[in-house]
Amino acid sequence: MADSTAISSTTSPATPSITSTTSITSTGKGFQSAGLTSGIDWETLVEKTIAAKKAANQAPYTRSKKDYENKLTAWQTFNTSLSALTTLINDTEKFNSDDGYKLFYSSLYCADSEVKTADIMNVSVDKAAGPGTYSVEISALAKAEKINSDIFTSKNTALNVLNPSFTGGDLVVNNRTVNILATDTLAGVMTKINSVSSGITAAIIGVSATEYRLTLQSDAEGAEGMSLKNGSNSTVLEQLTLHTGTKQLAHASGSDVLSDTYRDSTKESDTPDKKISTLLGLTAPQSGLVTIKDKTYAIDLSTATLNSIAAAINADPPTGTVASVVSVTDDDFVTTYKLKLTNVGLSDLADQNNVLETLGILEGTRKNTITAGQDASLKVDGFPITSSSNAVTKAIEGITLNLAGTTASATPIQVKILADNDTLIDKLTTYIGNISDILTAIKQQNTYSATDSKALLGDVNLATIKNNITNALFAETSSNTLYKTLSSAGIAFAGNGTISMDTDALKKALLNNRGDVVTLLKNFGTSLYDKMNVYVDPYTGTLKDITESVQNEITSLNSRLAEMDARFERQADLMRKRYNALESLISQSNTLKTFLTNTSDARKQTW
Repeated sequence: MADSTAISSTTSPATPSITSTTSITSTGKGFQSAGLTSGIDWETLVEKTIAAKKAANQAPYTRSKKDYENKLTAWQTFNTSLSALTTLINDTEKFNSDDGYKLFYSSLYCADSEVKTADIMNVSVDKAAGPGTYSVEISALAKAEKINSDIFTSKNTALNVLNPSFTGGDLVVNNRTVNILATDTLAGVMTKINSVSSGITAAIIGVSATEYRLTLQSDAEGAEGMSLKNGSNSTVLEQLTLHTGTKQLAHASGSDVLSDTYRDSTKESDTPDKKISTLLGLTAPQSGLVTIKDKTYAIDLSTATLNSIAAAINADPPTGTVASVVSVTDDDFVTTYKLKLTNVGLSDLADQNNVLETLGILEGTRKNTITAGQDASLKVDGFPITSSSNAVTKAIEGITLNLAGTTASATPIQVKILADNDTLIDKLTTYIGNISDILTAIKQQNTYSATDSKALLGDVNLATIKNNITNALFAETSSNTLYKTLSSAGIAFAGNGTISMDTDALKKALLNNRGDVVTLLKNFGTSLYDKMNVYVDPYTGTLKDITESVQNEITSLNSRLAEMDARFERQADLMRKRYNALESLISQSNTLKTFLTNTSDARKQTW
């Protein structure tokens, strides 16, 4: 008791309490003040220990994943190469069909040495049916129509000021309606016409400060390149001095007459039942009495359609006349419709309020023609042909005759279409090169190297691909007469495992029997495409299954590695907790040691 009282005396030296002076808390992966008491870097120790365990446990999986990734890359590369080859064969160059070998060029000749054929025409060869020689005579070139108005004294003054009787109205240019106001200027009319993009270009020619003419020119060549109609009961074309007021048939066909063509841009087949006012975009559609021979019909363009007009005429037909709606589908599969009246002439028609003119059955005559629209006229092998363009595409299949001049009747141009073997060989060089690149890549994968492991070494699919190429190349075409194998035409395996092409031998074979060579190449392309497409078809291809299987393995390994990462992170957390506890014990031990030392020292002072 005396000792205890002495120690707790207020006059005695202070006795330290047993408390820890070091705060140790775990925050994430590290310790906030780890090692302050022990002097040990616990976090580094944990990280190195876990890293060593992870490396030892994950190494086999990491190596396996790398192997699968290399396989995936290799197969993706092969898939790209084989897909490019099948595309070349089937889509780009058509090496598995006759189209791939329709390669021709043209040569022009004229018996008259004074004639420069380049001044008369040139020829573009797309895909001609075959070699041949054609005699071409050109009697007339296609021309674009161009007209102008009478003189206006100003281009910026309202037309009803220049001419008080000017009322304006709907002007229909190539079936595009332009509403001309009485207050418009000549410059304003030009702008309005150009704004509808009808294929007719308007311009103003200023002869002097008080002399201006409105000029209209068709953008297209041909006799029917420009359609101009009054689209209301006013005579705006006559007011603009573009037409004389005398009517003529717009589209005569023998003893029949036709209207302008119509097409509904939303749905072509609905065109015959669409209102004329809608098809033309009329702002003030007119109505009037139309006389055809001995019958008169009231036609209101605000409600009338091609079908309704034809039906009304046929319900009470003129003598000897039948009305119908006919359709025409061009080479671009665009269908247009027109009204047809049989056995009708100009004298059989009477038009009130420009109804027939708006329909395009009648038209006014041009007042001032600068250039009349004209179709090209030519003969090919003596057969007469007309064309609305100087680029004549329908005379010879697959060939465009670009006309630039006319010929004398005694000196036609001879157009020779010849097989273009040089271009074919250039295409085949690329083709064979692509196949050789694939064979080289297969050989590289199957060549052992101690320093460079090959991802697909010994893979049976590579061997199958090579065998398929070999079999296609060695296949025999028994139906051929002279060249039955590709090797006989100069295409064979080279010593390095690729395919070689003897261009001289191939050129000779093409000259000797082009049909045999084309058949060989076409059969080779067909066989090669079929065999390679088994691998690269995007839906059922073998390589799709292979790459998906490899990707699944990689995904599975990634999952295993992720699981290991999580497990080792849990071990790391457990180690941190244990080291935290150990650090705390060391700290408490040191505190106790300090307490006992101080207690001992205090007692000594009382002795």
